[in-house]
Amino acid sequence: MKKFLPWAALALSAALAILSAHALHRARRITDVSHVERRAAADKLFRDARDAQLEGDATRARELYGRLVADEPANPLARLQLGILLQDSLNDPIEAMHEFDAYLRLAPGAEKREMVEERRRQAKDQAVRLYGRGGDAGAPVDIGAEAKKAVAAVQEKLAAAQAALEAAEADREDYRRQAAQLQRQVASLQKRLDAFQGGGTAAPTHDLAEAFLSESGPGPSERTYRVKRGDTLWKIAQRAYGDASRNVDIRNANADRIGPNDQLAEGTILVLP
Repeated sequence: MKKFLPWAALALSAALAILSAHALHRARRITDVSHVERRAAADKLFRDARDAQLEGDATRARELYGRLVADEPANPLARLQLGILLQDSLNDPIEAMHEFDAYLRLAPGAEKREMVEERRRQAKDQAVRLYGRGGDAGAPVDIGAEAKKAVAAVQEKLAAAQAALEAAEADREDYRRQAAQLQRQVASLQKRLDAFQGGGTAAPTHDLAEAFLSESGPGPSERTYRVKRGDTLWKIAQRAYGDASRNVDIRNANADRIGPNDQLAEGTILVLP
């Protein structure tokens, strides 16, 4: 019995080796399939990006190239095409230099190396023109300073927009005050009209129409009143506002048109505040 044990052990070892080989082969097949699928997806993404670039849709092309680079950062062709797009179509020389550097690092012996190096020099010159000082090709690119300028410009636009909004709010509030004033005047006129129709002592309707006829005044929110014989500030305030005590408002708004002791000259145009 004992002399058969070594042979059994050898048979078991052989079986385990065969099983391991099958498992490894299967794992390699799965890995190869996954690689092929990823490669096919990357190729399609690259074709879509190139198509968008050729059609002039730089924004779409940048998005697709960006996704491809994110998935395959070591893809030199994708880095090169993205750099060309950034330089030629999107006027972004800083990012273009970054992509050209990546290409040169990933493909040091590529046939396109000289072309890419020349493009990088052009991108650097372009960046100096855009962000450098005095157009000096050797001047450092101060991206931080340019970013601060851009932020300041946006803040200035924001302040202007806020000022315009505040002005619009002020105009809206002014219109609300005008509407409230007109509502009070309508209510006062309605009361006088009701009193007249009921046999009261209210002024005739043609007097009301003449009294509150708007004329060209000092501002869009002001009305005027032409003084008639026998008028007093108290009467005018009662007619205009339904409140005789508001004669003070009329006096203050027409100090240069009213004589001593609140004397009113017939035909004088008064502002009704």
